[in-house]
This record gives sequence, C-alpha cells and structure tokens, in this order.
Amino acid sequence: MLRLLLLIGLLATLPAEGQYWQQRASYRIGVRLDDREQRLRGSLELTYVNGSPDTLRYLWIHCWPNAYKDARTAFAKQLAGEKGGKSRLRAIRDKGSMDSLRFWVNGVEARTEPHPEWSDVLKLVLPAPLTSGDSVQVRTGFRVQLPTYNSRMGHSGKSYMICQWYPKVAVYDRKGWHPMPYLDRGEYYNDFGDYNVSITLPGAYVVGATGVLQTEAERERYIALGDANRSGKGTPKAYRNTAMEKTLSFLARNVSDFAWFADRDFLIEHDRMPLGDSSVDLFTYHHPGAHESWQGSTAFLRDALTQYSGWLGAYPWPVAQAVEGPYNDMSGGMEYPMIALISVPGAEDSTLDVTIAHEAGHNWLPMIVGSNERDHAWMDEGLNTWLEHLYSARKYGTFGGANTMGAPFYLRQDPDALRRWGYAQLSAGVRTRAAVDAPSADFDSESDYNEAVYDKAALWLFRLEKTYGQEALLQALKRYFNEWKFRHPYPEDLQASLEASLNAGLQKWFEALRRKGRFAE
Repeated sequence: MLRLLLLIGLLATLPAEGQYWQQRASYRIGVRLDDREQRLRGSLELTYVNGSPDTLRYLWIHCWPNAYKDARTAFAKQLAGEKGGKSRLRAIRDKGSMDSLRFWVNGVEARTEPHPEWSDVLKLVLPAPLTSGDSVQVRTGFRVQLPTYNSRMGHSGKSYMICQWYPKVAVYDRKGWHPMPYLDRGEYYNDFGDYNVSITLPGAYVVGATGVLQTEAERERYIALGDANRSGKGTPKAYRNTAMEKTLSFLARNVSDFAWFADRDFLIEHDRMPLGDSSVDLFTYHHPGAHESWQGSTAFLRDALTQYSGWLGAYPWPVAQAVEGPYNDMSGGMEYPMIALISVPGAEDSTLDVTIAHEAGHNWLPMIVGSNERDHAWMDEGLNTWLEHLYSARKYGTFGGANTMGAPFYLRQDPDALRRWGYAQLSAGVRTRAAVDAPSADFDSESDYNEAVYDKAALWLFRLEKTYGQEALLQALKRYFNEWKFRHPYPEDLQASLEASLNAGLQKWFEALRRKGRFAE
C-alpha cells in the first residue's frame, strides 16, 4: 500500500507528457552542540523516494565536513590555487571532519565504499535494489568536528555557522548521479524534502535556522524581543537564558537544505508582513556592535520579499531570516532556504539592504527553482544579479549597494538610464574570456568565475531586456519560475520557458553562453 500511495503521489506531480520526474529526500535529525570541544554529535534518518524510472543499487552521500580535514581534499587543493588561498588555508587552525558513520537501510546494516577521488563523498551500497516508486529509510549516527570558520561553515570562537554539516544524499536526476566534493568556488545541488531538526545546545544561545521554530516558548520570546528591538526605543533587549541546556525543534517543508546559526550575543529583530493570503515572520539576528544599518534590517528583508514576489512569484514559506556573520573574504553573503548569512560587517544602509536582497532573492533562485548550481551557476547567480541591479537602481539609484559605476547625478534619477550606464561600464570592464555556462570547478580562478557567472550572465540578461523589453523579460522569468518551482531545470528548460513567453527563438542567445570570449552585440 505504501508503494502504491507513493506512486500515486509521484504520478500526480508529473507533467502531461509524463517525462519529468525527480527524487525526494526528507530528513529527521537530532544534533547536540558541544561548545567546549567544538563538536556536533547527531543521528539522522533519511526517507529517500525513488521517483525515477530506474532501479538504484546505491546512493552517493556527501560528508562535506571532511573537506576541512587535510591538504589533500578537493576543497584544499582548489583553495591553494587561488590568490590568497594558501593564507586562508593556514587560517583554518581547527581542522574539520565527519566520522562515526554507520548506516542502516530499512533496518539492515549497509556497507559503504569510498569515492575513488574525493574523501568527502562515499557510496552507500543498498542491501536490496530500490525500484521505481519505492522508498527506503536510511539511518546513521554522525560526529562532526567543526573547523575554524572559513568558506561557508565552522566556528569563530563560540559563534557558529553550521552549514553543509550532515550526511546528505546527492541528486539523481534525468542526467544521472551528481556526487560532488565540497568546494569554495562551486555551490550545491540538492533534492527537495521535509526537514524535522532538533538542536540541543547550552541555554544561552540564540539560534536562527531554516524552518519554523516549533518550540513555542522560545519562539514567543524571540518575537517579543524582536518586536521591542525593532522599535528602536531604548537600549536593545538581549536574550537571557541560564539553563544548562535546551532543545529547539525546527520544521521546514519542501526545502533543499538545512542550515543553522548560533551565538550567545545575537540581538533579535522581528516583524511580520502580509503576503497574499498569509503572512511571513521576518527575523534578523545581529551582534551588539553591528552597524546601525542593521536596525532597519527587517525592513530591508520585507522590501526584498515584496519585490521578488512581484517579479517571480509569491514567497512560499512562513519565515524569512538574515543573520550577521563574521567577515568573509570569499563573499558578502551565503544563502540557504529561509535564511541567509550576511558577511559585510560595517556596511551602510544601501550596501546592507542590497546584500540582504541578493541573498534573500536566492530563495527563488535556486532554493525554489532548484537548478544545479555546481554545473550551471549562472542560472541562479546571473539571473539574481540582474534582479539585484533592478532592485538597487529603483530603490537607491545605484548599481548594486552604494556602487554608482561613476554615473552622473542626473542619470541616477532614472533607474533605467542608470542601468544602461552601469551595464555599459560593466561590459567595458569585464576581462574574463571564460564561457558563462561552464562547471564551477572548470574556471581558472575565482575572478574568472565571478565575472562570468555574475557579471557576464547579468549583462546577457540585460541585452535580452534591450531586445524584448523589461516587462516582457520579467513576465518570461515569472513563467519560468512557475513552471519550475520545486523542480530541477537545466539551461534547455530555461530556454524553452523564455522562448514560449517571448514567442522568439533563443538558440543563438544560449549558444553564446557556452562560447569563450566577449559577447558580440
């Protein structure tokens, strides 16, 4: 009966032609933070549904904390080849690792095999074949030694950025398996599912995480403190809890990952915004010494959700959050479902606002439209950068944060004129000859990657806009979003959506993304 119900549910999600399918991976995780040993201990139960037409005999599992284990990992080797990368590696004084794994599949102990190349990926051999439409329950314990914060995860003293931290199944889609090592330059590709996560840690910590906090008393405290702090009246109210330990539970439905952040000193701000027929709780978390611009952070988050919901489609989850993190020389922020880490200490209003907008915008691309970031990074970064420029020009008369690209004052009064100026300067300034649509690991350097997948891709979108019109392109992107939300599109799927909406053939446009060199006008 279970298998029949699963098949009915999967068939109901297929398009009329019956060609599209995807897997589903839901997690129940219990984890404990030891802030003396900088260690996590946890247990995990994965329910994995095979929506493919294929029989699977193994699963690839990502164990990405092992990327921080030594100088032989793919992460360490890539970072060592980047400008400044060796000094970043030396700064990781506390190495990271994952161990204590012992897998059981449907109650039967299962063996694992190491990946032939990557120490942070393993093969879980299934005791019995997993046929189309069936599911398995995978259980394991795990222990994570947290590294010094670098790239995207770790600890900075007793401030915690817990990302890419649990054994996570790789994606199997219509193009096969996608196991991948953790990299600094190169993000993720995950299946959708539900996450039920319980976090045990000392009582003094404030925790922001993917999902809705189910521990009602804690949630009410966060809201009360956050509302008082948002008012800006008097001394900010700090969270206080003298309990030796507490357990917080979070529930996130239909997401592709789970991240959490913990700090004893976080100040909380909260607001609630109506959105369609429901409302969204907005939380931001920042340090007492944060720039005063963080006092407007829930308003920045509100504006971002309003704009992106109008451009692409309604934000689907009941909470959205932004967290102030330590300075990160890799990026200004990092996105996860329902929560983003913002790493620009000291940023003033426009820069902080636009950084929050960019990272919040990633909820749509790729957290809802779940493209393969590792192989086609431009599909989220490039599209989102074009939208970020639109947001910044309309709100501040800038081309991203406080950047005016040297535009004269009179141009800054007209968002479209400013953007024409900005993209002209961007086009003249791009130096990379790398193709836009290339796997992240194949770029020669971080600068080549950034210029290609952010700048050149946004410039490509702007040229589409000049050809077909801004409103037509926004409508085309909205169609793409609605066709591919909570699914896994490839460039050819984006092309098909845009062509159908714009009523135009775009083959040459997409071929240009795969060619090296400068774009032809």
